[in-house]
Amino acid sequence: MNSSLNKKRDGWSQQGVTLVEMAIVMVIAGLLLGSGILLGQSLIQSMYAKELLALVQDLSSGVSHFKEKYHYLPGDLPLAGDDIGGVAKDHCHFPVEGNPSMGGSGVGNGLINNLRLPGKLTSESLCVRDHLSAAGIITGGVGDGVAPVGGQSHIGSRYGAVVLIANSGTGLVENHSHVRLPATILNVIEFSNLPREIAIQIDQALDDGHLTTGAVRADFDPGVEGEKNIAYFAVPL
Repeated sequence: MNSSLNKKRDGWSQQGVTLVEMAIVMVIAGLLLGSGILLGQSLIQSMYAKELLALVQDLSSGVSHFKEKYHYLPGDLPLAGDDIGGVAKDHCHFPVEGNPSMGGSGVGNGLINNLRLPGKLTSESLCVRDHLSAAGIITGGVGDGVAPVGGQSHIGSRYGAVVLIANSGTGLVENHSHVRLPATILNVIEFSNLPREIAIQIDQALDDGHLTTGAVRADFDPGVEGEKNIAYFAVPL
């Protein structure tokens, strides 16, 4: 009887799992789970990057269509309310008033300026959405050209505002002095608060993959460790 019981116990001990084996299994399971999470995060980032790339394409196409139809860029169209029904003449309807450096508005000069226009509470950049929306090129309704108090005047992404804005003659995105761009780039599509990894993916798809060189650039200091989000990220229009 005892001999039979000992045999059974021996059989159980041979079939059982040791603590070392359990630890190995748990480590492997943890590695698989961790790699699965990383893979999931990578797929999500890739999906969001493609979403923003599609927005860049849509805006570029929309602006080209607008310029073909009205001969000016959205926001920079003089007396837009005369040509586009729905543009408020007391907000996004600007006369040509000369070069901004001479005290004028610069309306119609091919640059989507972000300077407050004389006698207005808005700028060309804030009126881009109004012009595109009133022209039926994008959906979302017309705002009042004043952001962000009365309504959403910017085009948006899941990360924040997306603005079309001029690159100043000094090679800096207007009013955002940390984004240094070649002076040959006149206007940009500018994103706010992008995660660094998503910005890199967009840069790789459109340019050289480096955030501080090429035509696509970011307000980003590569020497700052742990910096995850980028305040401003500019893509040529």
